[in-house]
Amino acid sequence: MVIWKRRGVPALLVTGSLSLVLLLSGDPAQMRVARAVEGVALQPFFRFFGLLRGGVTAYGSHREMAQRTTELARERDLFIERGLENMRLRRLLGFSSRSGYDLIPAEVLRHDAGRLDETIIVSAGLSQGTAVGQAVISPDGLVGRLIEVHHGSALVRLLRSPANPVSARVQRSRVIGTLRWDSSRPATFDLLHVSAHADCEVGDVVVSSGLGASYPAGLRIGEVVSVGRDLSGLMKEVRVQPSVDFARLEEVFLLRARPGETEFERLYAEPRAAAPDTAAP
Repeated sequence: MVIWKRRGVPALLVTGSLSLVLLLSGDPAQMRVARAVEGVALQPFFRFFGLLRGGVTAYGSHREMAQRTTELARERDLFIERGLENMRLRRLLGFSSRSGYDLIPAEVLRHDAGRLDETIIVSAGLSQGTAVGQAVISPDGLVGRLIEVHHGSALVRLLRSPANPVSARVQRSRVIGTLRWDSSRPATFDLLHVSAHADCEVGDVVVSSGLGASYPAGLRIGEVVSVGRDLSGLMKEVRVQPSVDFARLEEVFLLRARPGETEFERLYAEPRAAAPDTAAP
C-alpha cells in the first residue's frame, strides 16, 4: 500500500509497539524509557495538533474581531450622521426663533424630476398644519413652496421650475431682481431685470426679497457666479448658483406663520418697552 512507502509510518509503528511493550512490562525503569520514547516520537504530531487547534481558535477570534469592527464602523457612521443632522437642526431652530415662523419638519419621500417642472413629495400634510403656498426650506436655503396638500403628505414645487419665479435681492447692495430657472442651464438660475448700472458682483449672496406673497424675506437662495451684459447693453445678465443641492434633499422644513402677527409686524415691530416698576419706594 502507498501508506507503507512513507518513511515516517514504519518508524512510528515500531516506536509505538516498543513503547506499548515496555509499558505493559510493569518495570518502572522500562516504563520511564517508554514514556521518553513516546514523547520524542509523538512530539511532531502533538505540535501539529496544537497548531491546528490554535489556528481554529485564531480563525474564530478573527471572525469575532471582524464582526465587532463592522459594528463599531456602523456605530461611528450613525454617530456622524446624527451629528450632522443635529447641526442642521440647530441652524434652523435659530432661524425659527428670529423669523416669527414655526418650522414643520418633513422627510423627502419621493423626487420627481420632469422636463419642465421638478417636485418632491414630503411627509407632512394637513394633519401637521400645512397649507398650500407655504415656503419650504432646508438648512442650506430656500427649496420651494407647497402646491398640493393631502392628509399625510404634500407636494412641493422646487425653485428649479419655470413656474416658480422668486423676487430676490442682492444681500449686500439691496438690488432687486426676479430669479428664474431655465432648463437650458439647469445648474444655475437667472437673476432678471437687473439694470446695467446696478451694483451686483460675483460672490454676492442672493436672498428672497419678501415682496409678494410667495416667500418671506431673507431666505438664502444662492451666490452670484457670473455677471455680464445682455445684447441691448441695458440690463445685466446675472447667474446665481443655488445654495441647495436639490438632488440630495433628505429633510426639509415648512414655514408656518405664527398667528396674531402680520408679515410687517414680524419684520419691523420694535421691542416692547419693559413695564414700569410701580412698587412703592
